[in-house]
Amino acid sequence: MRSLGVNNGKAMKRAFLLLVALVGVLLPGVPAQAHSGRRHALPPGRSVRAAGKETGRPLPSVSRDAPVGSTAASPVVDAAQSRPPPVAQDETSAPAFTLIELHMAAAHFPIGLLLSSVFFDLVGWATRKRSLRETAFWTHLLGVGAAAATVALGLMGNPFRSSEGEVVAAVARHQWAGISGLAIFGLLVVWRVRRRNELDGFRLLLYSVVALAGVVAVCAAGYLGSRIMG
Repeated sequence: MRSLGVNNGKAMKRAFLLLVALVGVLLPGVPAQAHSGRRHALPPGRSVRAAGKETGRPLPSVSRDAPVGSTAASPVVDAAQSRPPPVAQDETSAPAFTLIELHMAAAHFPIGLLLSSVFFDLVGWATRKRSLRETAFWTHLLGVGAAAATVALGLMGNPFRSSEGEVVAAVARHQWAGISGLAIFGLLVVWRVRRRNELDGFRLLLYSVVALAGVVAVCAAGYLGSRIMG
């Protein structure tokens, strides 16, 4: 029992010493924090100039013409005023696309789809492979949808509406070529849907001639669009 009491006494002594050491580590920071919180506070009856002479720190100048209660006479600097100005966001980080830029980016899709449709048609009818004709049909359908969207973007986003001179004539030629290509391939796709993609004899010959005219119109639209700005 006596040895147990001695051990308990040693343990309590060690715990007490540890507590004293912990308090000694924490206490030195308290006066500094308290001092930093009231470093600009002045006791009653003491002037700002007197406090400046004692501390040796430069104080903000006070204008004699400043009205009573003005913030210019206060020796306390507002923390919000000392903060650096906010950094302006870069407006070019997220560029906004115009309709005419979307038109130029989308123009490649109808050209590729419609020309591919005519190619698959010719090869399918030459080799008598129905799978190629089915591929041509769906490519034709997608190409007409892409052409309609591209023409709409070009008409709505035309930046030369108020311009004059040769550029207006070049834009008009480009527009009419694009609209003609859309109209030709649009009528052909309606015909194919009504005939359930079954064309032969005279209908096949007529379809091929009109499709080639549509290819010329689409290629002309792409060429004239690339030459608008010279």
